[in-house]
Amino acid sequence: MNALTIISQSIAAGGLAGARPVLTLALLIAWGRFIDPAQLPPDMQWLTHESTLGVMAVLSVVEHFLRIDPDFEELLKIPNAVLGVVVALCGATILAGMGDDPARWQEVAVMHTAGMGVGVMGTSLGLGTATSLVLWKIRHMTLGAIADLTFLHRWYGLIEAGGVIGFIVLILSLPALSIVVAAVLIVGSCAVGALAFLVQKRSDAASRSPC
Repeated sequence: MNALTIISQSIAAGGLAGARPVLTLALLIAWGRFIDPAQLPPDMQWLTHESTLGVMAVLSVVEHFLRIDPDFEELLKIPNAVLGVVVALCGATILAGMGDDPARWQEVAVMHTAGMGVGVMGTSLGLGTATSLVLWKIRHMTLGAIADLTFLHRWYGLIEAGGVIGFIVLILSLPALSIVVAAVLIVGSCAVGALAFLVQKRSDAASRSPC
């Protein structure tokens, strides 16, 4: 697996972590535990341990029901941003450890050849974290625009959960498409965010009356 694939996978996973951090991490752990075992350093092997997966699976269910409630959504706004960053970092680490070569993670971690700047691992961590924060911001702009539409808010939560599952499975089962998925996530989220901003702005203008 080449460096571009690893980085684009981390960007895509980081973006998904900005929407559903716990669910994203649970899926990455499950894949790295049972389908494509991730080779991690001894002090990081807890990331793919069965007990960690069990906790994340339970918390992902709790996360889903909290995310479809507008009140809890607003209450957990900042903690979710922090959690998204943590998941982006953990996710990039797990993704770097996947593959047939047992020493791949170590190779990726020290890949500081000319033209790669801080290396594959550093780039993955940085871009994954940045994407998580950007998509988290766009997501909350969108939710703010539909805050008064409870029914639509719930449907948004269901579609979001399904989208996270679908995109994670796609980038893991077909790594070559990960750069496409990352681009779709970023461009699509920006388009939705821009639309939400315009809708909110028009709604605010319509609600004003001359003094």
